[in-house]
Amino acid sequence: MAALSHRGPDGWRVERHPWIALGHQHFWTTPEELGERQPVSGEGGAWIALDGRLDNRADLARALGIGGVAARASDAALVVAAYERWGTDAFAKLLGPFSLAIFDARRHRLVLARDPLGSRVLFYHLDPRLLVAASEEAAVAAHPAVGDEVDQVRMREFLAAQPASDGRTFFAGVRELPPATCLVVSESSVRETRFWQPPAEGRGSMSEADSAERFRELLAESVDCRLRGAARPAVLMSGGLDSTSVAALAAERLAVDGRRLHTVSWVFDRLASCDERRYIEPVRRRLGAGSRQLPGDGAWTLRHLDRWGLNPNTPEENPYRLLKQEAYGAAAAGGSRVLLTGGFGDSLFVGSAWWLAGLLRAGRPLAAAGELLAELGRNPQRAAGGLRRALALPRLRRPRPPAWLTSRALARLGPARATAASLEVEQRRSLLGWWATRDATLEIFHANRAGVELRHPFRDRRLVEFVLSLAPHHLYRHGRKKHLLRVAMRDRLPCELLARCQPTSLAPVFRRGVFEREAVTAERLVAAARPWWLGEVRPDWLSQALAGGAAGGGLALWHCLAAGAWQRAAGVIGRSRRRATA
Repeated sequence: MAALSHRGPDGWRVERHPWIALGHQHFWTTPEELGERQPVSGEGGAWIALDGRLDNRADLARALGIGGVAARASDAALVVAAYERWGTDAFAKLLGPFSLAIFDARRHRLVLARDPLGSRVLFYHLDPRLLVAASEEAAVAAHPAVGDEVDQVRMREFLAAQPASDGRTFFAGVRELPPATCLVVSESSVRETRFWQPPAEGRGSMSEADSAERFRELLAESVDCRLRGAARPAVLMSGGLDSTSVAALAAERLAVDGRRLHTVSWVFDRLASCDERRYIEPVRRRLGAGSRQLPGDGAWTLRHLDRWGLNPNTPEENPYRLLKQEAYGAAAAGGSRVLLTGGFGDSLFVGSAWWLAGLLRAGRPLAAAGELLAELGRNPQRAAGGLRRALALPRLRRPRPPAWLTSRALARLGPARATAASLEVEQRRSLLGWWATRDATLEIFHANRAGVELRHPFRDRRLVEFVLSLAPHHLYRHGRKKHLLRVAMRDRLPCELLARCQPTSLAPVFRRGVFEREAVTAERLVAAARPWWLGEVRPDWLSQALAGGAAGGGLALWHCLAAGAWQRAAGVIGRSRRRATA
């Protein structure tokens, strides 16, 4: 519980039983949980500790036959009531981000579960005598029977910019529970099952207008659910199409209650290519929103590293931590405990690469030919990719192995394989794969430390299931990604924003820090990470990267720097070595 103290600005509580202790750090962000002291119990005697939020409270209450005052019970109370009614089948009925632990005294078992999209995390250690589970890896590792020895395989994967394998974390004794998974542990058995599967591929025949209308309805519903809060909500708004769409729908909904939208944005005076005020200002004026604009020129990568509040669970994966940290602090200072984002809008439209195949499948060869000819003039490479997918041709070139890895590291990772993934596989990798869930949960630690809960309207199960059912030509048209979103929001956003095609890069913030202002710090961090990267990353490549001369190596260089910062802040190498010696 001490390792999770940053999650409990509203206190904490532990419930003890003869062979189990269940604890919860309180962070009240919804009206129904104000004053609640989890863990709470159901009428059948089951106890629950819930990290998360329900987005279908009314539907769940009706299905449970709950009305009146009982229907205003907290989300935790509704979830434990659902479990006592339907057992583990209840988890598939829950909409929203959650991870939970339920102590079922009647069945003499403990149940762990995580939501289908993996928007909350749950980690555990399990051996024949003991189960330890928590919302963060370091909290599990804090148990003396687990320890914080670093998992060398996971560190190697991190330096190679590869996803974690087999539920690995950076702690050798700690594993991550996969999304949509339920783990049931009793004295005599351990059972792990999936309680949700994404819908089978079924490319619908909806018209573009109907698809856009339904998409807007679902996105508006998702925004509405995420505005439910015990304090004033805010939106982290850039000049991109995703966050401005969230802001527009949020402003519309708040206006119904006579409330005004408040936004937080970064602006840049000296790093002009990073500045998005020419898109932010028209939206802010149109919405009549309050705006807190944070100067970003001084928040370069690695600046004030000692103030970053490095995550004890993992090396820092966001080189723009200062920008994020200041945004969370500004939201909290403005009285917001809930901060909506436009994150994960990009991943919804990954299937757009199949635009040509979608038109042909829909029986529209003339439209397909027109789009192909136009694309050849705009982007020949994308046109070739669309044609290859439409004709189901394999990739002509195998992907190149990472240039920064040594031959020994490449041998450990195994040969790179080029796969001709289908549209369904490609979309699901983006929406439901390891990278998506990792990105969805990495910021929880830092946001909670600032007293803010992040909510992502584009990361909604209903929205994801709907997009998986669409024909890909609804996602990409006329040389523009996010076609469906542009159509859905055409009467709610300024024309100059709807016509925008190129995203803004924060790479100048990275370059200013790593190669200019903090070059000495970068060299020291690489030296501190030497026990990790030695034998894995080529020293000559690292030297070239530190001089700014390694093309396309920003992510790999950052991972080496992050490993050094983590080692320096947490002393993980020293502790691991002392334990091995002992």
